[in-house]
Amino acid sequence: MIEKTDKKSTVVKIELRKIKYISVRMPVTADKSMVLVRMGLEMTDGYKKGKYNYASMSTANKWQALLWAWTNPGWLRLRIISINLNKKGTKTELGIVTNRKSIKQLIPQIMQRLSNEELALLTWGAILGDGSLFLVKYKSSRLRIPQIRIAAKDVNKWKELERLGFKGCEKHGFLDLRYSKARRYAKMLMEIMSPRLKRLMDLLEIKKWKTLKEFLQYKTFSHLQITIHGVAFTVQIKKRWIFEVIQVHKGAGEVVRRA
Repeated sequence: MIEKTDKKSTVVKIELRKIKYISVRMPVTADKSMVLVRMGLEMTDGYKKGKYNYASMSTANKWQALLWAWTNPGWLRLRIISINLNKKGTKTELGIVTNRKSIKQLIPQIMQRLSNEELALLTWGAILGDGSLFLVKYKSSRLRIPQIRIAAKDVNKWKELERLGFKGCEKHGFLDLRYSKARRYAKMLMEIMSPRLKRLMDLLEIKKWKTLKEFLQYKTFSHLQITIHGVAFTVQIKKRWIFEVIQVHKGAGEVVRRA
């Protein structure tokens, strides 16, 4: 089968329909952080399998297959679905079926009852599933603007992500988080993510995980501290990355000049 992914690239898929599943038993290692990440991954890339609606996923990324397996303890069924050929190389698409029923349809309701910290972990799973992280160069300067984007066919299902600062675009089908908000989100994740999940991210060598850690290396200048003749001032920038409208505060916040 020949599948066109966009105008410039074509993937040739060799489907292997008669290959049987093999069963694998995963140890119980998933903590709360891993369960929340699994829910986000299921929301973006998961689907129902069979008449019992088992939670399943198919992927050509080895790290994604391992992450799905490690966050789903118990018996799993695995099989090779297809071999994908393109200009960049060859990838094997795996199908992984768990022994639990899918909760994909319930996740939008579950998100309403989660705290911001729990929602941030679930969102990280969605980013690993169908999201992207960028460090965009700002014009000709050395500044890099952190940006997170999640593909979403139905933006309304992700409405709760507004609590974290995400903005939805129904026309193009994605959610976006930029500038200092993206950096704050990365900092929050580093603080609340369990050590076990962090070790798993490092072992799988996930590129998105490396980019997320790079977000913390780039500071966003929403407030600047300056000293003039021994007097400390705080400069607050009112427009993102554009030094046009500022307020200079003295002492406890009294406005002494507006530029």
